[in-house]
Amino acid sequence: MFTGLASWGVFLILGVSSLLLLRTALVEGPLWFRDYGLYGMQYGARQIFAQAVPDILRQHPDTQVLITSTWANGTDNFLQFFLDEEQRSRVRMDGVEAYLFKKLPLTTDMLFIMTASEYGKAASSPKFQQVLEEGQILYPEGTPGFYLVRLEYAADIDAIFKAEKEARRQLVDAVVTVDGEPVQLRFSQIDMGAPELMFDNDHFTLMRGLEANPYILEFAFQQPRLVSGLEVDFGLVDITLTVTLYPADGSPEVTHTLTRRAVTDPQVLMGWEDDPVEATRVRIEILNVLSGETANIHIRELKLLP
Repeated sequence: MFTGLASWGVFLILGVSSLLLLRTALVEGPLWFRDYGLYGMQYGARQIFAQAVPDILRQHPDTQVLITSTWANGTDNFLQFFLDEEQRSRVRMDGVEAYLFKKLPLTTDMLFIMTASEYGKAASSPKFQQVLEEGQILYPEGTPGFYLVRLEYAADIDAIFKAEKEARRQLVDAVVTVDGEPVQLRFSQIDMGAPELMFDNDHFTLMRGLEANPYILEFAFQQPRLVSGLEVDFGLVDITLTVTLYPADGSPEVTHTLTRRAVTDPQVLMGWEDDPVEATRVRIEILNVLSGETANIHIRELKLLP
């Protein structure tokens, strides 16, 4: 009798404890770790795609929804998983950063779902005369994780973007080490990497141009340097490569041009061994022939051949 009661008592205690533990995990679990972004829990897929987006599409038949992709990996897969074909026709993965970088088609029928940091950038930017918040998606601990926003460009947006574009065309100065010697380098602006990565003998590292096409590199040597060619790894791209050498003896500059189309070898070897130049400066222009006025030029490795 006593053994039976004891067994039931133990069972009851364990059962209640299990239920309490389950409740704690479900209710308080999301609060144990509070990094909800890309490098944490990547919170928001169900809240955005299963809840917010269907409600928006149903309530606003003319609205196009643009969802930022910066908060999780593979966010485009959520479109296929959560939304049907008709819903997907009115939703795309796109963020406010693109609209801050250059002027893009923008109407009040477009509703952005953006992170809190992106909302802060939009709200403080002079590029928008209206940043209209229509709702929030909260993180488990109650802070805003995402904002639902409609945007309108400022009246002088064309002048703002024109001034920024002109500023981005200015070359940047740096000192790099080439074959053990310090070299003054002027180069088009970048959005990834650093100039030193062109000379680290590692083809897995790179420097990427922000938008300049052609991308420009200008080397100025402390002492004249004999240059008979160029070896570059751009990755796979169709390019026209123009190299201008400025001889140390003051004679006219020498220009060599190479166009490379539809090839699979990422490395480019360009030489003028029969007519090497002792140069004080070298200017390199890299044109992506498949792109227009702007392109992200990748440079993995670069060698000036003696």
